[in-house]
This record gives sequence, structure tokens and C-alpha cells, in this order.
Amino acid sequence: MILRNLTLDGARRFQDFLNVFDISSTTLSKKLKSLEDNNLIDRIIVDGRLPSTKYQLTELGMHVDPMLKAINFFDSKLPAK
Repeated sequence: MILRNLTLDGARRFQDFLNVFDISSTTLSKKLKSLEDNNLIDRIIVDGRLPSTKYQLTELGMHVDPMLKAINFFDSKLPAK
């Protein structure tokens, strides 16, 4: 779901994910770290009056988009339960 959101919405802040998902900040941190360790997302520190962190897809992460679209297409063809 994190990759899908980054694909659709572009770079997102940590708080943006917390607002969208029903997930604890600890669990979200672990998932983001795992995606970062696997080179699917980059963690960007945004300087400013109040520094913040954003996450964006890497080039490798951008290759996930066609797969997500294929899964969504397949899911739309399944009979409703």
C-alpha cells in the first residue's frame, strides 16, 4: 500500500502515511525502513524552518507501478464475494 500511494501521489511525509493507514508509527517506521533497505524508496530530509522527512520512489521502485496495475486489473476481473 505504501508503494501504491507513492506511485499515485508522489513523495509523501511520514505523517501523510499515518493519516491514510490504520497503522502504528512503529510499524510504519519498520515498513518504510524495509522498503528503503531494499532500494524501493528514498528517504529525503527537507530543510526548512521545521525540517521534515519525505519518502519517494527510487527508479527501481517506479518499476512496481506496472505490476500494481496488473494486480488491480486481475482483481477487478474476479467475481465479487
